[in-house]
Amino acid sequence: MKELKICMLFLLLFVMQQCATAQVDLFEMESIPSQPPENLDIYLVVGQSNMAGRATIRDEDKHTIEHAYLFTGSETTPWVEATNPLNRYSTVRKTMKMQRLSPAFAFARSIVAEQTENEVGLVMNAKGGTKIVQWLPGTELYLSAIKQTHDALKHGVLKGVIWHQGEGDCDPVRVNLYLVH
Repeated sequence: MKELKICMLFLLLFVMQQCATAQVDLFEMESIPSQPPENLDIYLVVGQSNMAGRATIRDEDKHTIEHAYLFTGSETTPWVEATNPLNRYSTVRKTMKMQRLSPAFAFARSIVAEQTENEVGLVMNAKGGTKIVQWLPGTELYLSAIKQTHDALKHGVLKGVIWHQGEGDCDPVRVNLYLVH
């Protein structure tokens, strides 16, 4: 009986994982570029919940950002056209339903508008509810972001890192540790 319960638990976890993967795959069916983009200007986009995206995605924010791509981490389909929610391919994100509009969307639109030579690649790897110490070198979040970026660099050059930390470090003790000018 115990073995049956364990087997059922593993089966349930497997089905849940498959459903989560299918949700992302179905979301992307229409946005796979015909040719994988090359020579991208790549930006690593990391941080806490605001960077993961918690704002409502309005109708005007549902369009594709032309000349901008999201890194998927997949060998067969490494890039998809950039549409919201941008953080859906983060290797450390919370549930898919929590991924919404982030400042990365406005950043990507702005950088593409200024860009004259190369297209833009976003490596989104944000996770809500984290503290800054969870992003220090050697931590899971840091290593995941580095791995994703390293894999994406097969398709371009790292041009910058976009960071947005939220409220995870805002308590009476930590708030006084930040510099005030």
